[in-house]
Amino acid sequence: TQMLNERLSLTLDYYHKKTKDALADTKADPTKGALYVKRNDGIVTNHGFEVSLSSKNVKLSDFEWNTFLNFNYNKSRVDQISETEDLAYWIAGKVLNRAGNEPKSIYVFEWAGIDKDGNGLIRRGNGDLINIGNNRGKDGPFDPGDLVRADLKHAGTILPKSVVGLTNNFIYKNFSLSFM
Repeated sequence: TQMLNERLSLTLDYYHKKTKDALADTKADPTKGALYVKRNDGIVTNHGFEVSLSSKNVKLSDFEWNTFLNFNYNKSRVDQISETEDLAYWIAGKVLNRAGNEPKSIYVFEWAGIDKDGNGLIRRGNGDLINIGNNRGKDGPFDPGDLVRADLKHAGTILPKSVVGLTNNFIYKNFSLSFM
């Protein structure tokens, strides 16, 4: 939509897209020279909107000043993907794509404080506490293999939900200067 004698322009867009065959890391036979290969194995759903506003602030015979404002919001979800790691402690704290959550998510163990002996505690997926300290008593030393994928908690994504951009463009004769 253009207004004010075409000096102001507004655009609104909405999208909903399901991407099939998205690239994903998939386990490979290590004897072939790689632990993982990229394969078209994922399905991701994106939806959101974008608002763009542009203005011609000044327009003279040899000088022009334009401003562009853009805002977008995106919500994504990984619908299907191959799981790449078996052991929970290998994937804790890493950026991953897992079905049911946003792309580029981080998964962590939930810290539950310390016990009376000063040992660290992690809350498992079922709510039980597991002692990860050195003084475990009758349980013996802590084995990271005791933790499973269900013990990991989704901590969010590294991708922003929204982005705002502002650009100014100055044109004098045949010279142009833009900055954000």
